[in-house]
This record gives sequence, structure tokens and C-alpha cells, in this order.
Amino acid sequence: MGNGAGRETRERVLAAAERLFATRGIDAVSVRDITEAAGANLAAVNYHFGSKHGLIVAIVQRRADQLGQRRSELLDELEGSGSVDLRSVIRAMVLPTAELVAADPSGGFYVSFLAALDDHPELVPVLDVFDASTDRYLHVLARATPGMPEPERVLRFAVAKYLAYRLLGQPDGPIQTWVRRHGVGIDDPVGSLIDLVTGMFAAGVEQHRLPTS
Repeated sequence: MGNGAGRETRERVLAAAERLFATRGIDAVSVRDITEAAGANLAAVNYHFGSKHGLIVAIVQRRADQLGQRRSELLDELEGSGSVDLRSVIRAMVLPTAELVAADPSGGFYVSFLAALDDHPELVPVLDVFDASTDRYLHVLARATPGMPEPERVLRFAVAKYLAYRLLGQPDGPIQTWVRRHGVGIDDPVGSLIDLVTGMFAAGVEQHRLPTS
């Protein structure tokens, strides 16, 4: 297989797997499903990625730098302005994900795929590729949430990340479906999410500022 044809096949497999995992869930998708959707030979997954697990790792890595770079740009702007108010810091977490979803359908598939990974604790180490970006973000978040214990901050960040993937990456997923069934539309999911997460962290800061009796 020539290099050009090989790269094209690899990209088709990545795109098909990302879409299928996003829409069906990871367990419901077989290697055969992926190669058939990609128009590739059944052996293509093993040839290019070694295994289904290797394919999952490659999908995560595919856009991790893009998300991390955009978040770094927003944090650079914040630190350059000298302002690290809480809502702006939360916006720097939410906006890169929202922009990726809005850019094209495949961006939405990627975010929905990340949500699907949350259903598989054994795959959490695959997300270590985000560690450098996450560490920097948590450092800035600590400046915006003084007094909050680090374990509490990390927990709330994990919850916020989970909500972002579910709300933004799954417009027909459980959160938005439940809301619609109660006769309510979400006109601005990005703004609503930023407000929600900001409130979650602000309440935690106030809680830890309360005097003890």
C-alpha cells in the first residue's frame, strides 16, 4: 500500500470510527462496522492502529492538540490582560469545545466520542494526552477560586468537563432530550453552560469562605 493511499485509508478509518463511536457508543461498534463504514479492508484497523484500543487512542490524539492550543490562547489572553475573573476562566474551558462542535459535524462527533469515553473508566488513561493543557488550566483556575481546596477544585472541573461533553457534543443526548421533554428549549447552550459552571465554582468558593463556628 503506497504512502498516500495508506494515509487516506487511515483517515477514513479514523473518521468512520469517530462517527460510529459518537453515535452508537464504543461497545456497540465492532471493527467490522468501522472498516465497512470506511470502505476499508477488515485488516485495516490492525494494520494502522494495532487494535481497537489503539484506534481509540488515535482518535483522542487526533484533535487533542487543537483543543489544547485554543485553550492556551484564551488563557494567554486572560493572563496578558491581568484579569482572571472566574467567568472568563470558565469561558476558556468551555469555548474551545463549543467552537470545535460548531466548526463542522466531525467536531461534534469528536466531542460526543469524548462523552462516550466517560462511560468506560478503564479508558480514562487514554485522556492523559490532555494532561499538560489541563494542568495549566487548573493552575489558572486556582487563581480564580482562592481558598477552594485542590481536591474540590479538581472534582468540580471533572464534573464541568463531563457536562460540556454531554451538553455540547450530544444535542440529541440525555440532557437536551430531557429538557425538551419538559417543554423548554436551550437557546444558548454555550452561555448557559458557562453560567452553570461559573455558579458551581462560585458557590464552592463562598462555601469555603464561610466562618466556622
